[in-house]
Amino acid sequence: MSYSCLTVAERRKLTRFAVSAPVRLTLEGGEASTQVETTARDLSAAGAYIYLEDPRLGVGDHVAVEIRLTVTNREDEEGEPLQIPMTGRGEIRRVDASGLALAFDQMLRFA
Repeated sequence: MSYSCLTVAERRKLTRFAVSAPVRLTLEGGEASTQVETTARDLSAAGAYIYLEDPRLGVGDHVAVEIRLTVTNREDEEGEPLQIPMTGRGEIRRVDASGLALAFDQMLRFA
């Protein structure tokens, strides 16, 4: 599903979930040095707020995103809580002192 047809107001009405999920952002067209690891604060079907203070990323940048959601009642082979990676692409829409707002181009996919 593409979110480009939704207005900003429609996007903001989508249910948001408070999370603390590991995130990897990779600047599109960039090299390995433009990859950052951080944490998502909240997540909706159309976007996320991500904690980040990195001057290499700014409004209008397009990034590949991987968010790893933790399943608390399942364990991996090492006995750790199972993490489910979700991947996609998005555009940075807003940057503030604590992080950035990322709008997904399409619904994230399970990796």
